[in-house]
Amino acid sequence: MIYVQQKYNLMREEPEGYTRLLYALNFPGKLEAAQELIGVYNLDPNRVIDLAIAIFEIHPEDQEFLQLLTTINTHALCHIFGFKFQNSATDMLPLAHIAALCIKSQLMTLEALWGYLKPESLAACLSDYQAFAQSIRRNMDIVVLNGDCSQQEQDLEVFNSPDPKNQKLAVLSELIRVNAWPVVKEVFERFQGKILVANYPPMVDALCDLIHWVVDPIYQTLPKPLFSSAKPPNFPAGPISQASSISQALECLDAILPVLGASIGANTDAFIKVCKILQHCEDKAKIIQFMKTAILPGLSLASNEVMLGLWKAQI
Repeated sequence: MIYVQQKYNLMREEPEGYTRLLYALNFPGKLEAAQELIGVYNLDPNRVIDLAIAIFEIHPEDQEFLQLLTTINTHALCHIFGFKFQNSATDMLPLAHIAALCIKSQLMTLEALWGYLKPESLAACLSDYQAFAQSIRRNMDIVVLNGDCSQQEQDLEVFNSPDPKNQKLAVLSELIRVNAWPVVKEVFERFQGKILVANYPPMVDALCDLIHWVVDPIYQTLPKPLFSSAKPPNFPAGPISQASSISQALECLDAILPVLGASIGANTDAFIKVCKILQHCEDKAKIIQFMKTAILPGLSLASNEVMLGLWKAQI
């Protein structure tokens, strides 16, 4: 009896085919080249997808990779991403960015990928964080007579450090970056009060940059503009676009500020632009709502530049 291998998954099994594939994936025309190499060398399509994702992480601006992933096998895509996340030991933001692009392009769904991501329970993660915060609060009330506060300082450092293993928040952050807000909004509504945004700086930065980008056209038309501000980051086309009126800006803020909360104070440009928008808002109830949920708590995180900007803007 003779056994014939139908697909080659490892590079040592078909070195020439995979070498040609790696070379082709770095140049235009990769879709036709990959299909041809799969047929000629009997390469495993799932392994081809794995290699394509790895190179896509290096060149995230190359949209031809999305066509390649669509053509080969979209049914296995979420499983391949899940395997890569479970074995990710380094910076996972590049992989999360590619996953977000695939979700936005409807090559897979966030629900299909969600079960592979860590931690298993966001609620349990939040409970652990709150319990740790309570223990730190009790320890801060204890007077140390020997003057050794090293343990308290270590606890505070751990408390203020981001969670590097939270893959779910990493994917959500990159979904914000690629302008797939409806997907993110659905998750926040489903896990309301269970997602700790403040403990994951990349998500705080993504939300603040989104606000900065959305309200910037309206802000530039308002009287007494702020001192020289940084240029807003660019966001790709998607469900959210830059506001053309104060009402559109308020609609966006109404969706983002409750999620961001006091963390908006960490971003100087976004914070002051929101304050300037509210200064010209006629809806007093909306102003009070934003002041309670974000603006006043955000002052605790604001820098001196924010205070100077608010003074110059006469807010």
